[in-house]
Amino acid sequence: MKYSPQQYASALYEAVKGKTAEESVTVLNNFSALLKKNRDTALARKIAEAFERYYHKKEGIVSGELVLARELDGRLMSEITERAAGAIKAGELLLKEKTDENLIGGFKIKAGEFLLDASLKEVLMKMRRQVRDPAFAR
Repeated sequence: MKYSPQQYASALYEAVKGKTAEESVTVLNNFSALLKKNRDTALARKIAEAFERYYHKKEGIVSGELVLARELDGRLMSEITERAAGAIKAGELLLKEKTDENLIGGFKIKAGEFLLDASLKEVLMKMRRQVRDPAFAR
C-alpha cells in the first residue's frame, strides 16, 4: 500500500508530538527506515513540506508575508507581528519579510485570507474616498 506525503507527515507529527529530543531522534531513525523499506525516500522533500503545513495547522501557526517600504527595527517588527496575529486570531504568526521600493511608506501583510494594507498610498486613497463621499467615512 502506498502512502501519500500528507499521510506520512501526519503520522510523523503524531509520533514526535510530546517527545524529548532523544526520543524524537529514535522516531526519525525509525521513520527513515520505514521510508527505505517502502521505497519512498524520493518523497522526503514533499513529506517535509507536508509536515510543516500539518505542524502549523495543528499548532495554530499562520505563515504570511510582510512587505515593507524599508527595513524596520526589531521592536516595531515585533509589535506589527503581534497585532496582526491578534487580528487573525493566530497562536503564532510567522512573517517572511520583503522590501518593495515601490512602497512610499508603511507596510502590507498577507497571511492566508487576511490582508492588511497599511501602506501610505492606501491611507491616502482612503482619505481621498472619505473627502469625496462623506457617507464612506461613517
